[in-house]
Amino acid sequence: MNPINIKVLSGLGLAAVLTSLVTIFVVSNKIADDTSNHAEYALPELRGHINDVNTVKLTVGNNKTAVTLNKIQQAWAVHEKTDYPADTGKLRSLLLSLADATLLEA
Repeated sequence: MNPINIKVLSGLGLAAVLTSLVTIFVVSNKIADDTSNHAEYALPELRGHINDVNTVKLTVGNNKTAVTLNKIQQAWAVHEKTDYPADTGKLRSLLLSLADATLLEA
């Protein structure tokens, strides 16, 4: 081989190694940053207090009430439908999902 080709080849090899090391460093720092951010709950006051909820009110545009669910003894009822029984299992699932909801951005 020609001496210039060996120098060029050595330089390219060194550049490749340095690029790999920088890439590994940047990626490992990014992974460390992602794992250090703890999830922030959207409704932290709901966590651990689902059984204390007595009313669920869903509203639509202009703060108009769409439906109100009230806990009557151990059952749930739809206020707007003359206290027609609500599906307790689905409501509990909704409350658990809301309690576990996390914010994607601050």
